[in-house]
Amino acid sequence: RQQEVMTDMYYPIYPEGMYRAIKRCSEFGIPMYITETGIADARDDRRAIMIESYLQQILHAVADGYDVRGVYYWTLVDALEWATGYTMKFGLYAWEPDGSVDRKLKEGSIALQQLYHKLPDNRDAVHRAACDRIAAQECQKGHRSPEARGGRGTG
Repeated sequence: RQQEVMTDMYYPIYPEGMYRAIKRCSEFGIPMYITETGIADARDDRRAIMIESYLQQILHAVADGYDVRGVYYWTLVDALEWATGYTMKFGLYAWEPDGSVDRKLKEGSIALQQLYHKLPDNRDAVHRAACDRIAAQECQKGHRSPEARGGRGTG
């Protein structure tokens, strides 16, 4: 669709899908670790948008009580993709197998670095931070006051 932001692999950035996947997978009743989420973005002009919007949905899920215990970005460095070789640039760091680029942090990756630095290490504290963040955003949008958001479980 015209309004969609596409990745280099011709998939749209669809953060709401992350929330829906967490909700659906929670039906199994086991803690979740999101082990592979990232974006093919050779120009590095959509990576920060993807990271921020997907982590926002993950925090929303945590605030809503879903038991998400970890998120791992795919991948640290640009890597071999089976179908496309080294052409898809998923890595947080640029790297070329011929040695012409040696692990240079991509500008769009700073968004993940900043988000991880802001979040506490303790699971309950992450839940509280997620609730506070979601409540503040809803309050800014005019939905609900932060006080109206309280009372949800920790998952």
